[in-house]
Amino acid sequence: MASLVIDATSFTTPNRTGIANYAFHVSRELLRTREVEPRFFTFGNPADFPLPQDRLGRISPLESQVRWLIGRRLFPTGRRDWFWCPFYSWPLGLEKRARVILTVHDLLYRSSLGDRYQARFSSRERRFRRKFETAIRKANRIVAVSGTTADQVAETFGIPRGSIPVAYPGIDVSFFRPIATQAERQTCRRYGILNRFILALSSVSPRRNLETPVRTFASIAQDFPDVDFIIAGSRSYAPEYTERLETLAGEKAPGRIRFLDYIAREDLPALYSGAEMFVSASFLEGFDMPVVEAMACGTPTAVSDIPVHREVCGNVAAYFKPDDAEGLAEILRTRLSRQKISPIFDPGRFSWESSARIYADLIRS
Repeated sequence: MASLVIDATSFTTPNRTGIANYAFHVSRELLRTREVEPRFFTFGNPADFPLPQDRLGRISPLESQVRWLIGRRLFPTGRRDWFWCPFYSWPLGLEKRARVILTVHDLLYRSSLGDRYQARFSSRERRFRRKFETAIRKANRIVAVSGTTADQVAETFGIPRGSIPVAYPGIDVSFFRPIATQAERQTCRRYGILNRFILALSSVSPRRNLETPVRTFASIAQDFPDVDFIIAGSRSYAPEYTERLETLAGEKAPGRIRFLDYIAREDLPALYSGAEMFVSASFLEGFDMPVVEAMACGTPTAVSDIPVHREVCGNVAAYFKPDDAEGLAEILRTRLSRQKISPIFDPGRFSWESSARIYADLIRS
């Protein structure tokens, strides 16, 4: 049985989103495989570690400060065992003692469309970029969360595309599924949502391009007085952008565009199911999990025409250019003027078990 050490820091936390969810679910599936024996360490609070405690190796106070010591203890026999880094970088020198698998979720920082671009990097962010790119170059194997990301990594770093497997995030269809109307309405009322509504779910940031759907909704709001636009997600990520967007919403469609903060995970299926349409206007994404969750809940979806959306949504979603408010308006008018019909969506290729199998196969190879 192959030995694998996993850095669990990202998901040793009470609230998991994004990368943390990915690392947790793949780790849980790897624990169920017969070919791999995962062990974990974390720089977080061990009490928040969500997997069996007997798999967690405790970090000493000295190792927390002098992190290269971790490799000496966890990999005493040299580069026979594997280490999986689910995010960005690892303790200094660990690659000299273990074979490393690095998961790349996106290269957003390299694009001027990203929220954090090099022209606006702080000194800390510049250090992060150097560490991340060093990690990509030193890793024994790279795994990407989408073919789009894999293509970008191959082109940027000169890595053969065929050597970068894709392990998609999974979707739990027993949880993300259409919710009965009565239960869906009860949940929506708790959030103060009383009318029909269009939903966008993401942190409020420039990359998510929420300005286009805000302007679009404002242009059709008078034609659909029983419909509101709900934007759910953190508003603390980009405060200046958020303030500008809220001002725009208040000017263009007063009282009709609502901003909600964090939505409890247990309420997401009902919120998705209750929406007349889910909208993602992002300029750039590594995967865009909320789109998949919305489709799994039977919600018609309109997405920006970017490569990863084409990859993930196929012919299930309606597409518009990210800055094409008129094109999105036509999609929304058509949807809101007709009875809601759920898309035919096959979530089978988004499986945590399948993704964990990719990692297990790499380790056995």
